[in-house]
Amino acid sequence: IFLQPNRSAEPFGLVFVEAMAAGLPIVTTRMGSAEEIVVEGAGLLIDQAQSASFSTSLKSLIKDRSLRQSLGENARRHSKAFDPEIRVEALESALTLANESFQT
Repeated sequence: IFLQPNRSAEPFGLVFVEAMAAGLPIVTTRMGSAEEIVVEGAGLLIDQAQSASFSTSLKSLIKDRSLRQSLGENARRHSKAFDPEIRVEALESALTLANESFQT
Protein backbone atom coordinates (compact mmCIF):
# COMPACT_ATOMS: atom_id res chain seq x y z
CA ILE A 1 0.00 0.00 0.00
CA PHE A 2 1.29 3.46 -0.91
CA LEU A 3 -0.09 6.15 1.41
CA GLN A 4 0.54 9.84 0.72
CA PRO A 5 -1.78 12.22 2.57
CA ASN A 6 -0.91 15.58 1.00
CA ARG A 7 -1.71 18.96 2.50
CA SER A 8 -1.04 20.72 -0.79
CA ALA A 9 -1.25 19.63 -4.40
CA GLU A 10 1.50 17.47 -5.86
CA PRO A 11 2.58 19.24 -9.10
CA PHE A 12 3.27 16.18 -11.27
CA GLY A 13 3.02 13.08 -9.15
CA LEU A 14 5.80 10.87 -10.48
CA VAL A 15 5.73 9.16 -7.10
CA PHE A 16 2.18 7.95 -7.85
CA VAL A 17 3.24 6.51 -11.21
CA GLU A 18 6.18 4.74 -9.57
CA ALA A 19 3.98 3.27 -6.84
CA MET A 20 1.44 2.07 -9.42
CA ALA A 21 4.21 0.52 -11.54
CA ALA A 22 5.24 -1.41 -8.42
CA GLY A 23 1.68 -2.72 -8.17
CA LEU A 24 0.79 -0.83 -5.03
CA PRO A 25 -2.72 0.38 -4.32
CA ILE A 26 -2.66 4.12 -3.61
CA VAL A 27 -4.35 6.09 -0.86
CA THR A 28 -3.87 9.82 -1.26
CA THR A 29 -5.53 13.21 -1.08
CA ARG A 30 -7.92 14.18 -3.87
CA MET A 31 -6.01 17.17 -5.28
CA GLY A 32 -3.46 18.15 -7.88
CA SER A 33 -1.91 15.48 -10.03
CA ALA A 34 -3.36 12.67 -7.90
CA GLU A 35 -6.77 13.40 -9.45
CA GLU A 36 -5.27 13.10 -12.93
CA ILE A 37 -3.07 10.07 -12.33
CA VAL A 38 -4.82 7.83 -9.79
CA VAL A 39 -7.90 6.44 -11.53
CA GLU A 40 -10.82 4.68 -9.89
CA GLY A 41 -9.94 1.06 -9.35
CA ALA A 42 -6.22 1.78 -8.90
CA GLY A 43 -6.41 3.62 -5.60
CA LEU A 44 -8.48 5.60 -3.18
CA LEU A 45 -8.69 9.40 -3.32
CA ILE A 46 -9.65 11.05 -0.04
CA ASP A 47 -11.06 14.57 0.26
CA GLN A 48 -8.72 16.78 2.28
CA ALA A 49 -11.48 17.71 4.72
CA GLN A 50 -12.01 14.04 5.57
CA SER A 51 -8.63 13.19 7.07
CA ALA A 52 -10.18 10.44 9.24
CA SER A 53 -10.96 8.62 5.99
CA PHE A 54 -7.25 7.90 5.57
CA SER A 55 -7.17 5.57 8.57
CA THR A 56 -10.47 3.97 7.55
CA SER A 57 -9.23 3.37 4.00
CA LEU A 58 -5.88 2.07 5.20
CA LYS A 59 -7.54 -0.33 7.65
CA SER A 60 -9.88 -1.66 4.96
CA LEU A 61 -6.95 -2.31 2.59
CA ILE A 62 -4.94 -4.02 5.31
CA LYS A 63 -7.87 -6.30 6.17
CA ASP A 64 -9.06 -7.01 2.62
CA ARG A 65 -6.34 -8.81 0.69
CA SER A 66 -8.45 -9.21 -2.46
CA LEU A 67 -9.25 -5.48 -2.60
CA ARG A 68 -5.57 -4.69 -2.06
CA GLN A 69 -4.54 -7.06 -4.85
CA SER A 70 -7.24 -5.83 -7.23
CA LEU A 71 -6.29 -2.18 -6.76
CA GLY A 72 -2.60 -3.05 -7.10
CA GLU A 73 -3.11 -4.99 -10.33
CA ASN A 74 -5.24 -2.18 -11.80
CA ALA A 75 -2.60 0.33 -10.71
CA ARG A 76 0.16 -1.63 -12.46
CA ARG A 77 -1.87 -1.79 -15.69
CA HIS A 78 -2.73 1.91 -15.53
CA SER A 79 0.90 2.90 -14.90
CA LYS A 80 1.79 1.73 -18.41
CA ALA A 81 -0.06 4.76 -19.80
CA PHE A 82 2.78 6.87 -18.37
CA ASP A 83 5.57 4.89 -20.05
CA PRO A 84 8.06 7.47 -21.44
CA GLU A 85 8.13 5.83 -24.87
CA ILE A 86 4.34 6.01 -25.17
CA ARG A 87 4.28 9.61 -23.91
CA VAL A 88 6.99 10.68 -26.38
CA GLU A 89 5.09 9.05 -29.26
CA ALA A 90 1.91 10.86 -28.20
CA LEU A 91 3.79 14.16 -28.00
CA GLU A 92 5.34 13.59 -31.42
CA SER A 93 1.91 12.88 -32.93
CA ALA A 94 0.43 15.99 -31.34
CA LEU A 95 3.28 18.17 -32.58
CA THR A 96 3.05 16.71 -36.09
CA LEU A 97 -0.67 17.41 -36.16
CA ALA A 98 -0.15 20.94 -34.89
CA ASN A 99 2.58 21.55 -37.46
CA GLU A 100 0.38 20.30 -40.31
CA SER A 101 -2.49 22.51 -39.14
CA PHE A 102 -0.18 25.50 -38.88
CA GLN A 103 1.16 25.03 -42.42
CA THR A 104 -2.29 24.95 -44.04
